[in-house]
Amino acid sequence: SCELSSAEVSRKVRLEVMRAGLGSRRLSEYLPKVHSAIRQALDVENCSVLLRDPLTGRTDFEYWADIRECQPLPDSDVRGLTDHVLLTGEPLIINKESRTAIGESTEIVRNAQPWASWIGVPLSTSSRPCGVLALHEYDESASFGVEDIRFLSLVADQVSIAIERQRSEQALIASEERYRDMVENAIDIIYVHDLNGNFISVNAAAERITGYPRSEILRMNMAQIVAPEFLERTREMLAEKLGGKPVTAYDVEILAKGGRRVTLEINSRLMYANGPPAGVQGSARDITEKKLLEDQYRQSQKLEAI
Repeated sequence: SCELSSAEVSRKVRLEVMRAGLGSRRLSEYLPKVHSAIRQALDVENCSVLLRDPLTGRTDFEYWADIRECQPLPDSDVRGLTDHVLLTGEPLIINKESRTAIGESTEIVRNAQPWASWIGVPLSTSSRPCGVLALHEYDESASFGVEDIRFLSLVADQVSIAIERQRSEQALIASEERYRDMVENAIDIIYVHDLNGNFISVNAAAERITGYPRSEILRMNMAQIVAPEFLERTREMLAEKLGGKPVTAYDVEILAKGGRRVTLEINSRLMYANGPPAGVQGSARDITEKKLLEDQYRQSQKLEAI
């Protein structure tokens, strides 16, 4: 029989599913644990989880366990039942009795072959169906019932929460990776220094523009790279930020490796750690050539006026 053994077992299974969701970083690790937990209440060897990709809308089996059949291809007819549940957002049971009542010619029942019994419940994230949790049996004596639907729906609620959490974490990781890639490959220098002016991080552009290797920059203080006559201006800008000005923009000259002067256009803001300011994050654009052209233009204007 496929009936629940007890309400206590049901609660135990749901608790295990919840704990597995909190302890698993990937669905490939989590979903087999879900199936193992379910088998404590419904000892069914055949289980599948179909998921819809939130970005592309495509669906495929994220988990497939079957004692006879290999995982179906994306366009297989075997997906008919899971696709039906995903489309309707309603649970479905196909048993020998329902086959007889509906008729073997009905498409949805025909798609249940070669299984004797099939049960599927929707998975939902953000109030939208995102997949299907299903069990199926080949044994003609097996039959799923209403209590099984209730149990599996409660399990599906826990699985849905875990899927949404893991997808959110994966999206955050992907976003952070894109941000790091954008910063590292930016044309402008992107930097962070503490309130004492010690550099904490710089991107690849800092190496290219200053001529110093990153490892050397991260051992430097801004006073070692800012041209002496611009140090006071730099400290004034930090004081303005600490005084409440959200962003400061100014030009400064630095001494690149070998003593070459580089003019930078700085935009910077304070960074905070649990309340108080902890450092400065900024971008620095190399405007050396632009400044040179401006100076040459002003000089030519003066010569024309003589």
